[in-house]
Amino acid sequence: MTDNEIRAVVCALQPGDHILVNDWNDTYTVRGVSQHYVVADYQADTEYPLYTILAKEPTEIPRNGIPAGAMVCGPDSWVFGYWGGYNFEQPDVIAAYLESLESGETEMSLRHRAEIVSIRKV
Repeated sequence: MTDNEIRAVVCALQPGDHILVNDWNDTYTVRGVSQHYVVADYQADTEYPLYTILAKEPTEIPRNGIPAGAMVCGPDSWVFGYWGGYNFEQPDVIAAYLESLESGETEMSLRHRAEIVSIRKV
């Protein structure tokens, strides 16, 4: 997929959509959408669901083999985790989390993000 095709899919996502990213084995559920971000998770065999943030705009910062202009996803940069927990089944938690991204209180981790090379709704 081209970056423009990936961006079109990411920008069209809505809460409740199910997606497969890259060659990941697990289907993620979109939990929230803001102006610049999409948050999705899946229930793993852990206490909390695993999550990812998908950026709606290409990255401007090349790092860890990801070129500038690529579409990316990954965790946030909180050292000890998000203060509200990652319980994205609660609408108030989703809204507060997206606001923390939009306001710059946190950001997608530059060290732990991944390039999106394919994405599709399922």
